[in-house]
Order: sequence, then C-alpha cells, then structure tokens
Amino acid sequence: MLVGAVLRVAYLGSDPSYPSWIGWLGDEGRWTQLGRDWVLFGTVELDSPLSRTHLILSPLFQAVQALAFRIFGVGIGVARSVSVLAGFAVIATAAWFLRRRLGTAAAAVVVALLAVHPDLVFFSRVAIPEMASLALQLLAFALLVGAPRTRGRAFWAGVCAAVAMGLKGTVAPLLIVFVAIALAARRPGDPASRLARCGAFTVPILLPALLFLLFVSVAAGSVG
Repeated sequence: MLVGAVLRVAYLGSDPSYPSWIGWLGDEGRWTQLGRDWVLFGTVELDSPLSRTHLILSPLFQAVQALAFRIFGVGIGVARSVSVLAGFAVIATAAWFLRRRLGTAAAAVVVALLAVHPDLVFFSRVAIPEMASLALQLLAFALLVGAPRTRGRAFWAGVCAAVAMGLKGTVAPLLIVFVAIALAARRPGDPASRLARCGAFTVPILLPALLFLLFVSVAAGSVG
C-alpha cells in the first residue's frame, strides 16, 4: 500500500505516460473547466454545448473540483488530488472488504496488485472523474454483498451508487447490476428481505435522479 501511495502522489504535477490513450490531456481541461471559471472569473460559461454536456454528465465532480479550487487555489496538483484521494479509497475499501471474506494473506495479495496496477495508478493521477466514481461503485458493491445484509446497508449502498452516478453519469447502466445483486443477496431465512433491500437501495437513487432530470429540463428550456 505504501508503494501504491508513492506511485499516486510522487511528481503529481508531471504528465503521466499513458500511450494507449492520449485523450486525457484534453479531458483534464474539460472536466475542470467550470470549476476553474467559477473560481478565477466568478462565473461559468455554458454557451458551449460541450460545457453543458460535461456539466450534465458529471455535476458532482465539477462541484468537488470547484470546491477544491476555492479552498486550495487553482492548480494542476489540486485538480488531480481528487483522483488521488479516490485511488486511496479504492485500495482501502478493497482491503476492508476482502480481508473479511478472503483472509488477511489473500486480501494483501489482491490489494498489492491493485496498488501497483498501471491503469489504476494512471487514473488516480489525472483530473477526470473515473477514479472518483469507481471508488463509490466499489463501496456500494461492498455494502450490498457484505454482512450483515440489512436494509440500512442497502440504503447507504444506494447513496454511494447515486453519488457515483453524479460523479460520472455514464455509469448509470451499472445500476441494473446493483439492483440484481440486491435482489439476489438475501438474509438467511428471510425471503422477503430481497425486495425490501432492493427498495432501500433504489430510493436514494431515484429521488435525486428525478430532481436532476427536472432541473436539466428546466435549464434546457431556459437556454432554448
């Protein structure tokens, strides 16, 4: 884990080498544009369709970036720190979840692989929303399948899934998988717990989603 931490924070301001996808160079600017504009100029520019698309797809990531810029100042290290913390969260969640199910030794091997995996290291060092969303998805999964399988844990798993979707809206199709998990995993001796846990999981997702869709429709109408 120490090696993984060093790989994520060392020379954070330098550009990582990722030959298989050079598009991240432009994506960093697009995913942090609104936060930079708000802090530097006191306003955001939404006339561009690309700016509106990124805001719709990732409102929470843009908000977190804006808050980080407001507190710590605008800079590449600050922009990437959100992904760095999310990368740490992925490792910590995996260690917590796997240790209880596989044992200390097996969990340590898996966590070590995650800590040094090139793709996970790369996405933990760039200012794009994938790693932040992944951290919340992993936590949602751990809460759903881990013991005890209660409605309370299912509810908080739904909160994590909703936040993950707000960080990167393109993960929304994964909600089908999470609902299937909630239906399949039940408490021993309690068949009715499947529907109850599924309901507890979906409530914190559907309400914010409906409110957000209402906001987007109103905003689109005002722009038009």
